[in-house]
Amino acid sequence: MREPEMNGMTTFELGRSVTAATRRVIHTFDIFDTLIARRCIEAHAVFDEVESRSGVAGFAAARKEAERRVYHRDYTIADIYAGVRELLKLSDDQTEQLLHTEVMVELENVIPIAGMQRRLTQESVLITDMYLPLPVIRELLARAGIQRELPILISSHGKSSGATWRYFAEQGIQCIHHGDNEHSDVLNARQAGMRARFTPATRPTDFEALLIQRGAVHAARALRAARLQVDPDGLPEWLLRLQLNLNLPFLLVSVLDLLSQVREHGIERVLFASRDGRHLQAAFLALRDKFDDLLGVEARYWFTSRVARTRGSHDYVRYCQDLFQGRTAIVDLCGTGASITKLLRDQGLDAQQFLVYLAQKVSDRDYSNRMAQGYGLGTADDLIPVHSAFDTASYINNALIEELNYVPEGMVRDVMLTPSGVLPVRDTVDFEGDALKLVMQQNELLTRYFNVLSAELTPEALGELIAAVPAIHEWMLLHAYNLKGELEMLRRTLGVDDMSNEAFTQNDLFR
Repeated sequence: MREPEMNGMTTFELGRSVTAATRRVIHTFDIFDTLIARRCIEAHAVFDEVESRSGVAGFAAARKEAERRVYHRDYTIADIYAGVRELLKLSDDQTEQLLHTEVMVELENVIPIAGMQRRLTQESVLITDMYLPLPVIRELLARAGIQRELPILISSHGKSSGATWRYFAEQGIQCIHHGDNEHSDVLNARQAGMRARFTPATRPTDFEALLIQRGAVHAARALRAARLQVDPDGLPEWLLRLQLNLNLPFLLVSVLDLLSQVREHGIERVLFASRDGRHLQAAFLALRDKFDDLLGVEARYWFTSRVARTRGSHDYVRYCQDLFQGRTAIVDLCGTGASITKLLRDQGLDAQQFLVYLAQKVSDRDYSNRMAQGYGLGTADDLIPVHSAFDTASYINNALIEELNYVPEGMVRDVMLTPSGVLPVRDTVDFEGDALKLVMQQNELLTRYFNVLSAELTPEALGELIAAVPAIHEWMLLHAYNLKGELEMLRRTLGVDDMSNEAFTQNDLFR
């Protein structure tokens, strides 16, 4: 969001000059695209919306031209609209109504940038190059959750010209500044001796950019709006990139495919395997509620694991029998389907009654044969047919996908049927220390993300996302190679524990 400014430098007349010996430090923040953002991403989309609502042909072009004409000097939104009135030959009432509509569209579009707002304190100072008046800016901040009355310094070109930063330096004030504009907020600030931090959160991720390029603009806006409203809260940048540009599209594509299968097979209940299936369930619920004909489909969190399915007690068998009623889908993140096959066969259930869905199927035939033989099922050819959106032959190793979906829960070994309900019998959590911290952070990120996405995803955005699935699928297969460094970090941080956990589990299963 570009920020023109108003009122010259009068806002910055803070008092007499002081000496360097009395220098003080203040924390300053840019406002637009640093603390708040627009759902529609670009300012021109606001102008397009005003033209659509008002029916005034040519407004968007006139609005941009009017601002261009006054940009060389100090100006306000009133100056811009004086130019709009002249260009379109409007009355004063028409001009006033258009200005009011633009402000309303801005207010409707505002969203918080949660990760940056967390850094604000009562002593923070906000600085902006902007044409909107102070009351409107305060209302935008309030709608985005910033209720405190922080000082706001407004000018037309203070940051972009460097005048703001030079003024602070002359007054003996050093800013620790956060902003999204590399020139105005970073380069100019640093040249004047300020300490500047670049904050590019509003820029579309690689995945969001793909959707924009493919014409799925509303879908990209919805995903971006959800992302900005969720605080990553210290999640390392490498892991955040993996979540947003690898795991998120993986989950969305998988769930869209699952929803299609649920509709096609007339499924009444979907059981999501505990631990690995938690984020699949969150994504499923966020998207399911956008389909009127699927609202009645039940989504249950199923206490399960390979150990529970193949070595569970009588209570576990009864627990599963109660769940396996009607047309049921059994959903897990990755696997071969071997332990699910054993569970259904041991209970004498007809596999045709079930839709078994693995977001990513392990396609290694030797491994599948080993699993089938280990459970006494024969070979891979004897396993229940499974549906999947991905397979390991054409995508990354399933262990990496599992690591990106780890949650801070111990493996379910069994259940107890108590008089009050089902009690899972779990191992302790597999991770500790820094690894556990990463697992907890990514779990919090994805949980909050899908909660927000459910509110942001309009029917138009969902339709675009569905139409873009083939392009997303193709892009993912290629883009994974661009994340080799991040995937290596994942292997080093979570992969070591994952390998030992897997070896211990298989020894437990087949001893």
